[in-house]
Amino acid sequence: MRSLTLVLLMVTVAVAIPLDLAARTDPLEHPATTKVLEMITAGQTDEEILDQIDELAPFPEFNGHDLAELKRRGVSDRVLLRMLEMTGNGAAARPTSVTTPRETSPELAPEARGGLIRVLVDCPFDVNYLEVALNGEIQSTRGELWKGSVGTGEHLDPPPDVADKELAVVFESPVAPGRHIAAVGFAVTEVRQDPSEVWGQEAGEHYETRGIRAIPSVLPGQAPSGNVGAVCDIGAGQLCEVVATPQYTSSTLLRGASVYNVRYRVSVVDRR
Repeated sequence: MRSLTLVLLMVTVAVAIPLDLAARTDPLEHPATTKVLEMITAGQTDEEILDQIDELAPFPEFNGHDLAELKRRGVSDRVLLRMLEMTGNGAAARPTSVTTPRETSPELAPEARGGLIRVLVDCPFDVNYLEVALNGEIQSTRGELWKGSVGTGEHLDPPPDVADKELAVVFESPVAPGRHIAAVGFAVTEVRQDPSEVWGQEAGEHYETRGIRAIPSVLPGQAPSGNVGAVCDIGAGQLCEVVATPQYTSSTLLRGASVYNVRYRVSVVDRR
C-alpha cells in the first residue's frame, strides 16, 4: 500500500506541474487578457472596455507574436496600448481602489508611456524566407535560407512560399519612445540543375538562394545599397506602421540576374 501511494503522488506531481506552469507562462491565457477577449466577443466597445481595464491590471508581458494574435482576435490599437501601459511598472499607476471613478484615477505621465511598432509586408511575388529586424537585431523569421545539393539522378523539393500576396502583419512589438529602425529581409530559392560531366548521365540539383538581409549581412542578389530599413520616430502612445514591399530588378551587368531590394512606407499616428 505504501508503494502504491508513492506512485500516485509521483503521477499527481508530474501532471500538476506542467499545467500550472503553462497557466503562468502563456500571456494569452492570463486572466486579465482572457477577460478583455471575452468583452470583445461580447461586442463591447473600446470605451466600455477602457472603462473597466484598470480593474484587470496588471497584465502580463507580451511579445510581438502575442500582440499579433491579439490583433487577429479583434483587440484594437487603443485597447492594446492601454494593456501595454498596465504591464510591469505601468500597472502601479492604476487606482488602488476599484471603487475610484476612472475620471479621477491617476494617469501615467506621457513620457512613461511606450509606443507600438507594426510591420506589414506587401509581397508581389513568392518568397521562401522572411525576416524582421528591429534596431539591427532579428526579431522574427519565417521559413529558412535554403542551401544544399544532391547527386546525379536525385531531385530536391521546391521550398514552400512563406508570405501571402496581400498586405499582412508579420511583426508587432511595444517600444520605448524615441527613434527605432525596422527592416525586412527576404529570400527567393530556386532548384537549379548541375549538368553531369558524363554524357547521357542525368543531372543533379542544388538550391540557389538570392535576396536581401534585414541585418548587416550579404546574400547573393542583394542590392549594392544594402537594406537601410525604415526609421520610426515614435512618441509616447503612438503607433508606427511600416509597410515593406519586396522588389527586384533585372541587372544587365549580371546577365539578367535579379537584384533584390525593399521599399518602405512609414506612417506614425497617435492612438491615445
